[in-house]
Amino acid sequence: TSSSRSSVNSESVQRPGDMFDFANVKPDQWLSGKVIDVHNFGLSVNVSPPSGGEPQQGLVHTTDMKVDRVEIGQEIQVRVKAVSVALGRMSLSMR
Repeated sequence: TSSSRSSVNSESVQRPGDMFDFANVKPDQWLSGKVIDVHNFGLSVNVSPPSGGEPQQGLVHTTDMKVDRVEIGQEIQVRVKAVSVALGRMSLSMR
């Protein structure tokens, strides 16, 4: 059997982020984020850790959005709902 490999542009492959700096953010702490993509299920947002450092990508699900329309590049305020350091994922809320 032959295994087929798809050629994927390395820029389009999302690598897990380093979420360690977000693991202890209090749920009532607001952070500034920048919308980097809009999906039918929510928003991809780059958020800088409160202690400084590289921004990491998180997801605001549609049920956690406060407004109906946002644009790529728009600055928004978000709270950290959940963080998985192991998976490099972060759930965010605008509420």
